[in-house]
Amino acid sequence: RDLHSFPTRRSSDLLLTRTLAARQGLLGGIEQSISQMCEAGFLVEDESGSSAGTKRLRATPLGRICARLQVGPESVLRLRTLFATTTALTHFDFMLLACSLPDSDASLPVDFEELSTLTEQLAQRRSHLLAGGDESPTVRLGVAPKRLLVAVKAALILSAWTETGDEQLVAQQLCCYASEVVRLREGAVRLLTVMQDVLRFLCVDDPDCALHAKGLTAKAARVQLMVT
Repeated sequence: RDLHSFPTRRSSDLLLTRTLAARQGLLGGIEQSISQMCEAGFLVEDESGSSAGTKRLRATPLGRICARLQVGPESVLRLRTLFATTTALTHFDFMLLACSLPDSDASLPVDFEELSTLTEQLAQRRSHLLAGGDESPTVRLGVAPKRLLVAVKAALILSAWTETGDEQLVAQQLCCYASEVVRLREGAVRLLTVMQDVLRFLCVDDPDCALHAKGLTAKAARVQLMVT
């Protein structure tokens, strides 16, 4: 059974505690996870079709899409927070965001010898997320400094590929394997799909930022085409 068939929090808890993951100690706090999924917009609780005072869980369209794409609530919550507070993002920013989320596959080594090349490449890209301001980029993106460095390298690889379309050339320029370029592109396409769905959710959930969210949705769709 999947989450959209769970009637209540208690029955969900009872069912999940009987799973193999629970017996192996791999299942975290179920109540906390359900609360996080509700906050992320994966689930909603309502009393329609139930006895008085009984709230039933129902999966949202956003929840079904993220389940299909295997994206967790932590990534979605981070996206919702960022999109609600950020008024402008560049194409490179969307690539950087896709490479810094918890569900990103970006896990590239960054050697000291690469820093000068990465700095030179980064100077040619426009980014609001990396620009100065009240918050540092690590706080803005919710990542540790080392994770930010990995995300920057991965985003530069994606950006370079959109300009050349040549995995081998990009791999040679930015010290990685051609297979890693392909994997980064596939992961970015998946997460850019999620970004567009989160932005559509914001359009409905917060009419005040609908126009802003629609503009970002269109830009995320363009970036997705660029890296496909």
